[in-house]
Amino acid sequence: MAAARRKGKWVGGTPVLGYDIAVTGGKLVINPQEARRVQEIFALYQQHRSLDAVLDEMAARQWTTKRWRTRDGKEYLV
Repeated sequence: MAAARRKGKWVGGTPVLGYDIAVTGGKLVINPQEARRVQEIFALYQQHRSLDAVLDEMAARQWTTKRWRTRDGKEYLV
């Protein structure tokens, strides 16, 4: 697993916000919509300088966690 990670391969688990697993498998690809959201979260933090304020703003915007579907169709919230 360590060698695969050094080569930039995805070794499993839930992909983080801003990325999806490539259709061919083994690599992460950028999810443009989620990546914009991640950038907006960082911008909110730079503006407010408070995690509580950022969380309040995210709740006001009704931003939810990442939804992720496994190959066998199970859906998870990350």
